[in-house]
Amino acid sequence: MSNSSARGVGSHAHRIVTDQWRDILQLDDDYEDYTFYELGGTSLTAAQLVLALGRELGRRISVQAVADNPTLREFRAHVLTIAAEEGPTV
Repeated sequence: MSNSSARGVGSHAHRIVTDQWRDILQLDDDYEDYTFYELGGTSLTAAQLVLALGRELGRRISVQAVADNPTLREFRAHVLTIAAEEGPTV
């Protein structure tokens, strides 16, 4: 993947992750430094988040990724890494 393609994928994925995070948690702001669970997330909403992102990005993301990367900033960085990987999509 070329650098410009990677940037395009990263920018697109960045927006998708941020939008889905806000939608699932029903937020008006990003609240990048609060954890998913501090913002009212539950295991069910974590599952909804990773399923929605998986559909949009064509990549498998585990629910555990939300617990391991609990802030938007951390989770988004994790998902961007997955989105930039080459290989088969789901």
